[in-house]
Amino acid sequence: MLQLETITDTLVRGYKQLEPNTFQTSAELTTERRTNEDLRNRLIYTANLGLYEHTYPGKLRFGIGGRKTFNAIAGEDIDHFCEELIRNKDYYLTAEQRAILKSLESDIVWVDPAALRLIKLSEEYNYFEIDTSYPKRLNPHQRVYAELCYGKGDDFERNIRMFNREGIQVVRVHVLNTEDYVRKHVSKGDSF
Repeated sequence: MLQLETITDTLVRGYKQLEPNTFQTSAELTTERRTNEDLRNRLIYTANLGLYEHTYPGKLRFGIGGRKTFNAIAGEDIDHFCEELIRNKDYYLTAEQRAILKSLESDIVWVDPAALRLIKLSEEYNYFEIDTSYPKRLNPHQRVYAELCYGKGDDFERNIRMFNREGIQVVRVHVLNTEDYVRKHVSKGDSF
């Protein structure tokens, strides 16, 4: 079994120090945190890429890409990716990157934001909650999305129980606000 190595640096410099195929996703890190208590209170960059797409006829969909998607889109030019996020708060995919996404569909899980039953937090963010004492309350769409963050199948159940044992009664999954933010920032046919 490989030893997990933690690189303490900015995303730009840290990404350049690691082997891209070893960059951990949120689900992988949450599972690692179950047995490695040193990681529990650390903020860690993950090999996930949140995606928002405005399709025709005016529908929105949310996606989370894993390691392959992160490496192909953000990792291809991590300096530019991070500069854009810092400067504009968003990163808009180029036509070439949108074409690359099509080849990565097996690494991306897309959901209809309406199916997530989101609660408005601010102009920019919405969320849904996971009750750590009873995660079975999640609807199937929420469960799929939550598993991308907290582990799949049995790992999800064990990881949510870990939160509960640690006194964390509710975990939130945040996404960009569909109406107030995404529609205003993404033109039809665009992705970010």
